[in-house]
Amino acid sequence: MAEIVTGVALMNTPISSTMPRRTQILLLTLIIAGGLCLRLVGLHWGQGYEFNAIGDEIEAYQVGTQFLAGDQPALYLGQPNFKHGKVPGPLWAMVWAAGVRWGGGPEAVMLTMVLLNTVVIWLVFVLGKKLFDAAHGLWAALLLATSPWPVYFSVGCTNPELMAFFGALLYLALWAVVSQSQSRYIFGVVVVLAIMPQFHMFGIFLCPPVLLLLLLHRRELNWKWLATGLVVATLLYVPYVWGESKNHWVNTRRLLGEGDKFSFGSFKALSTTVMSLTNLFESVIGRRFTDYKIFGDAVCGSGYVLVAFNVLSIGLSVMALGSFVVLFTRALKGKLMSMRQAFASAPAVVFIGIMVMLPLLLFILTGASFNSRYVIVLYPLLFLLPAVLLATTRYRCLIRGAVVTTVIFNLWLCLAFFRYQDHRIAQAEYFIPSFRKLESVYQQIRAATGMNEQPHLVAVGFPVNRDALPAHGAEMLVKYVNLRAQFDHLGTPRQLRVEPSAGLVDNSWRVLYQGNGIAVVALP
Repeated sequence: MAEIVTGVALMNTPISSTMPRRTQILLLTLIIAGGLCLRLVGLHWGQGYEFNAIGDEIEAYQVGTQFLAGDQPALYLGQPNFKHGKVPGPLWAMVWAAGVRWGGGPEAVMLTMVLLNTVVIWLVFVLGKKLFDAAHGLWAALLLATSPWPVYFSVGCTNPELMAFFGALLYLALWAVVSQSQSRYIFGVVVVLAIMPQFHMFGIFLCPPVLLLLLLHRRELNWKWLATGLVVATLLYVPYVWGESKNHWVNTRRLLGEGDKFSFGSFKALSTTVMSLTNLFESVIGRRFTDYKIFGDAVCGSGYVLVAFNVLSIGLSVMALGSFVVLFTRALKGKLMSMRQAFASAPAVVFIGIMVMLPLLLFILTGASFNSRYVIVLYPLLFLLPAVLLATTRYRCLIRGAVVTTVIFNLWLCLAFFRYQDHRIAQAEYFIPSFRKLESVYQQIRAATGMNEQPHLVAVGFPVNRDALPAHGAEMLVKYVNLRAQFDHLGTPRQLRVEPSAGLVDNSWRVLYQGNGIAVVALP
């Protein structure tokens, strides 16, 4: 008990009491501005490209155009998959439709993601300040603003990237409800929780911990605003019920049907949570460790320098999560049957522990494979944990120095990665299908074929089994060009094909585009 009290006391020590409010505002402004600049650089240099997401993004683009055309499935279903069905609601399709309507398409959606995820930096500061104090909030905001994974997942246009924003809103509203009697923020808790599954179904795993915390404080709930929130939440699903009722409830039956066999990939929920706080960035560089070493040699002079900072970052992440788990388990010790008492003794610790640990444990029980994007919704809470470590460890000065060193390196790593990605997109031996690159090729094809022809592209001659990267780029180009041509309502269809440029042998073929190992040709 003494150790719990000591830990909580350290976390609640008014570290910021000597920090003037103007200083807090200045530091927060610099952190937010720095985070925004990193993300804008990622949009400019890195072009928002994510290898594992571009297929889903093009499909979301297509559903957005179908929504504008009044296509019935798009009016009540989103693009993201869950089990064998689609997410239950049109909100994600509406985001893409807005991007298309504004004339920016993917670029407009990516800019929206950048701005919303920059707002998350401020929301995390507010959350840290409310749970602990301003110093915790500033540290958490700094780490979120500069860490490679949050930066990387702020620049694309895939649906999980909105979840950090909704997560931050949910946690702030929920904290207000459990820390104040009769709080009207219960309305926000219910509505945001209802919105989440229309963007990513991992949101349903937040329902049990939210319900648990509300049950612990049921006597203090504002039942009037809770009922109002439930009415609004129900209205959000009217389009889905309307659409499903006309379609024999096919999607609902798929969602409720049998899942896949148990996968040990579900345990990645634990390891991915640890890695999300680190700067180990290998999975977005390439599929082989050799690719990561080449990247390290290019940006750090030696891959071993990069690995050394990775090890430091992993060590800090393990310490942050490990020390918090110790605090959380000690806070619950002897109080599992009296969670309300445990919450009263260490409210911030129990709040974060329940909202982070319970969703991950519930996901593991499903046996589904866990993806690194699923943990994005937990970022606003996860990035509070290193700040907690800075307050609770006996070696605060040493840990603080290591954290500052890692932050400085992360700034360089983010800039170097996006510049490296820009170089790869321009000069790689295979076609890397960023949206900007895809649009550039489409415009060249359209200029060559003219307004009276609607290009229809097919891929030929890409051996998928031997080298998946060229085939992947060609497949994405085919999907994008055909989608854009259909949306632009051009004239007579014109058959085109994309193939490896090394295979061009017939001079009678008209080359419309050639570069990065591919060629788009029009047969005579």
